[in-house]
Amino acid sequence: EKNKKKIEASDKNIVVTMDLESVLLCPNTLASSMFYKQKLQVHNFTIYNLGDKSVTLYVWHEANGGVTANEFISCIVDFIMNLNQDAERVTLISDGCNYQNRNKSLASALRLVSKEKNVDIEQLFLCKGHTMMEVDSVHSTLEHYFKPPLYSPSDYITRMRMA
Repeated sequence: EKNKKKIEASDKNIVVTMDLESVLLCPNTLASSMFYKQKLQVHNFTIYNLGDKSVTLYVWHEANGGVTANEFISCIVDFIMNLNQDAERVTLISDGCNYQNRNKSLASALRLVSKEKNVDIEQLFLCKGHTMMEVDSVHSTLEHYFKPPLYSPSDYITRMRMA
């Protein structure tokens, strides 16, 4: 089904994969004295558009928010609200992570956005163990740019822009 949706992607039929990258820690240095120090957690929620191959990154650190449904809902709603006006259908492909993608709060938010934006929204959840998505290649590419030293969340963002 995912491959079928991928083929159908166009300006009117937006198909995206989305996932949360593993936790990024700040500071990230090679100094042994920093190894046991408490570090700031940085989160990156990535949305990859299969049609035009564009990438949207939502980055925040633990002082700005956690990893609850609310943060992911904000990211997904923002993404959909900023789509071009020609979009008629949006397909969201993700893993079945409950707190991230598979919850009542997100379903309610998507229903409201669908009404407001006048667009059909479909969610597809990949089967456990079969969750390799195009968005994972973005995370892999980013990991190559995250070599120490990284002292603050802005260092991560600078390297994300370089990638």
